[in-house]
Amino acid sequence: MRMKGINKAKILAYLSDPENPFLNRDDLATKVCGYSSKTSIYRTVSVDELNQIEAEAFEIRKKRSTRQRANVYDALYKEAVNNGNVQAAKEFLDRVEGKATEKRSSETEDKAIPIQVVIQVEDASKG
Repeated sequence: MRMKGINKAKILAYLSDPENPFLNRDDLATKVCGYSSKTSIYRTVSVDELNQIEAEAFEIRKKRSTRQRANVYDALYKEAVNNGNVQAAKEFLDRVEGKATEKRSSETEDKAIPIQVVIQVEDASKG
C-alpha cells in the first residue's frame, strides 16, 4: 500500500501546480507516476480515488493561480486601452466589479434545461 500513497502524492503535486498542464489519466500513469503501462496505475489507485485527487488538486490549483489571473486581467486591460476593444473592456470591468455570469441546468423529467443566471452588482452612487 506504500505505492498508493506515493502515487497519490505525485498526482496531487503535479495537478495542483498551475504551471503544469492538465493531463489525462493515461499520461498521469506514464509521465507522472512512471509506469510503462497506462493501466498500471489502477493497481494502486482506484477510479474513485483518482476522482477525489483530481477534485482536491483543482481546488488547490485555483488558490495558487492568483498570478495567472492577474496576468489575464492585465492583458484584458491592455487590450481595452491600447486597442479600444470594447468586449475586452466589458470583460475586464465585469471581473473587477464583481459581476459574474453563471450557467446551470435544471433537470426536468429526462431533459436538461439550460438556465443562465447573471449576477450584477449595482453601484448605488450612480443612481
